[in-house]
Amino acid sequence: MMYKAIDVGCGKGGFIEDFMHEYFPEWDGQIEITRLDGDPEVKPDILHDLMTPMPEELKGQFDFVYMSHVLEHIPWQDSLSVAKEVSSLVKEGGYFLILVPNLEWAAKEILRGNFTTTLMVFLYGTQTDRWQYHYCGFTKPALKVLADRIEMSIYSMKESPVLTIAAGRVENGLQHEVLMRKEKKA
Repeated sequence: MMYKAIDVGCGKGGFIEDFMHEYFPEWDGQIEITRLDGDPEVKPDILHDLMTPMPEELKGQFDFVYMSHVLEHIPWQDSLSVAKEVSSLVKEGGYFLILVPNLEWAAKEILRGNFTTTLMVFLYGTQTDRWQYHYCGFTKPALKVLADRIEMSIYSMKESPVLTIAAGRVENGLQHEVLMRKEKKA
């Protein structure tokens, strides 16, 4: 069986295959990946602005939808509607993985007085180009509300380490990793 996956906001390339292997090792060698992004310079398979509805022909077509460090780049008042549109790509019984900076970790770092490059990137983005600004942030409770509002069940929610490379420095941080499932209708 061939599984279909889509990397939403793929940028120059990501770790979609690593995460698919982590969660679904039985899919190895059976994955067809589509890359979707709004930036033509990264040469995605599908050029699409996330602020507009998803193309109808893509809806319900994917076993695995991956959105890594994209949602925080959406204005907070639009993040729910964008997540809802992206979730429409998931077929019944499929999965949606969202990775976002961990605001609980960032808050603890602020309270400790640790104003590192990673902390600034988590809060504000790298600000290296128009795509690299953060407009919202997420906590575990906010992600639970998001999953509920986009009508998906949380399959797994955890914190995971992430490396940030900015200003020539490599630093560790924590991200939220939430895997949701679109339940099959009875």
